[in-house]
Amino acid sequence: MLRKLVSLLFCVIFLVSLVACGDSEPVTSQDGADSSTDTVSSDTSSERTDTQTSTDTESKNTSTQKSPAQAILEEGQYFVGLTDQKNQRLLVCDLAVEDWSKDKGVVWKMKTYGGVAGIKFRDNEYWGGKVVIYCSGTQATIASYDKKRVLLSVTNAPVNSHSVELLPNGVFVVAGSTGNEVRIYGAGKKNYSDSVAFPSAHGVLWDPKYDVLWIEGSNLLQAYKVTGTVDAPKLTPVEDMRYSPNTNLHDMAPVYGNPDQLLLTGSAGVVLFDKTTGKGSYDYPAGGFLKTQGYVPGVGNYTSGVCVFTTIRSDTLTYKEWGTDKVGIFVPVEGTKGKVIYRQAKSDAYYKARVFSFDYQ
Repeated sequence: MLRKLVSLLFCVIFLVSLVACGDSEPVTSQDGADSSTDTVSSDTSSERTDTQTSTDTESKNTSTQKSPAQAILEEGQYFVGLTDQKNQRLLVCDLAVEDWSKDKGVVWKMKTYGGVAGIKFRDNEYWGGKVVIYCSGTQATIASYDKKRVLLSVTNAPVNSHSVELLPNGVFVVAGSTGNEVRIYGAGKKNYSDSVAFPSAHGVLWDPKYDVLWIEGSNLLQAYKVTGTVDAPKLTPVEDMRYSPNTNLHDMAPVYGNPDQLLLTGSAGVVLFDKTTGKGSYDYPAGGFLKTQGYVPGVGNYTSGVCVFTTIRSDTLTYKEWGTDKVGIFVPVEGTKGKVIYRQAKSDAYYKARVFSFDYQ
């Protein structure tokens, strides 16, 4: 009987312990509450992730957003003509294209002979329309722009031919820097009809407003009348249009939008020359910057104030002593002094840069 009572007592104790275990369920429920809190925390984490993703997207959009300078270049057509001496070719490139590797910026190209220095584009009635003119060594050429076919090539140009010009009537002019000479050829003629000695002749440019040919070199800028006939033209200096800028002149370009001005490059950067006063200044949008650039082989401006240039410094040299793989662009950006950006193609070596225009000024 006693044994039965003891057994019954153990059963009661066991049942009580089960009830106690059942009382522990709220603890499990509390763990569930913690899990619920974790879920809220997880939602918060999710919100943070969404916020972070949004920030990352904004950051990405910011990084790919066009800069004011880039936006300006994409608004208009900013093409530039270049002489690529390393690859012996002429190029027309789009300044709005940021990556110039593998010819991505090239919109036109033409194979030439080596070391081309001078380049210009002209719409010429005598030669039937748009042409590109260029020179190197003792050779100078007129070629069809569209067909890329040589129309005239002279092989007796002045030594180290540096600049060319084609007058509206078909007369051809070539300046040679080492030869210290400028030669003029009758329309369609392979032999020159006249020549003038000119120190370190680096640039020639026809001026339809003043009806003169500008020649520059060393520290001299001189205007010449083209006299004689179309078949046998001559060069006659205009005595009261002779100037001596305080710089060793190298390149000369029109100021598109103002026929009374020229851009002159040399040892003092790029000077804005006023034909009416005979004086130079840096009073133009890119003047403050280009004043500091020293040796600038090629320069040109667009009517918007954008300016394109090549500059030769120790940090830009890529080919011989005068080739660079970079083209500089000055972009006037409102509220700033302007922005300077560069285009680069490491496979190329540029010398002259010329605004892509078939107009004289």
